[in-house]
Amino acid sequence: MQRRYLVVPGMRSSRIHILDTAPDPRQPRLVKVIEAEEIIRKTGYSRPHTAHCGPDGIYVNALGNADGDGPGGIFILDPETFEIKGRWEKDRGPQHLSYDFWWHLGHDTMITSEWGTPKMVEDGVNPELLLAGEVRQRAARRGISTRRRHLQKLELGPEYQMVLELRPAHDPNETYGFVGVVTSLKDLSPSIWMWHREGSEPKCDMAHPQGDRDSRRAGGCRRSPAAVEGLRRRAAARHRHQPLARRSIPLRLVLRHGRAEAV
Repeated sequence: MQRRYLVVPGMRSSRIHILDTAPDPRQPRLVKVIEAEEIIRKTGYSRPHTAHCGPDGIYVNALGNADGDGPGGIFILDPETFEIKGRWEKDRGPQHLSYDFWWHLGHDTMITSEWGTPKMVEDGVNPELLLAGEVRQRAARRGISTRRRHLQKLELGPEYQMVLELRPAHDPNETYGFVGVVTSLKDLSPSIWMWHREGSEPKCDMAHPQGDRDSRRAGGCRRSPAAVEGLRRRAAARHRHQPLARRSIPLRLVLRHGRAEAV
């Protein structure tokens, strides 16, 4: 087996493209397309997002089901043929939303994060869902081997929304890692959290620079009450003047001089 292929998920199309980088890495060739219909038929999932090489194949995370709702989850590709082997989960427990995943192979543990269903996120950030706490604030711990089952929820609290990227320790023997959280409903600041083992159970705590947490947040963002109030006004105006099903209001967060602003 050679590490020469690129696995490229298409979140909008729900296709997966396989590119061969040999013999010239500067001119990769498209050698296989896994169509959305095949992914849906064999897994029930759509909107593939993240791919990692795992113990028994290529693991691919998907945000939702065939209709753009939940649950999302993980399926496996054969590393030689790129054929879909099926869903990975045997028991997902309370997990409904899906985003990223990483693992501690030496401890038979996978960490997953939650974002939103395709219908919740594909048209941009929806202020109503964000302020209502529907964009989740937790990660989960699962067994990797034959168990493939949900073990534990790691709650960050309702203030912290959009728990996205996961990065485990580089040393596979360690039992900690970091997760990026996009925003706080209190002041729109991002944050970085660390999961770690305390006794026999993992827990998750905010990791921030030394000093006062309110004045020195991870990422260097300070409080911006006006930005939060602007987000609330947009959500209220949308609720008054537009049916919920028509469209969402995209929100961009711009970092200016160390301050996050909603525009």
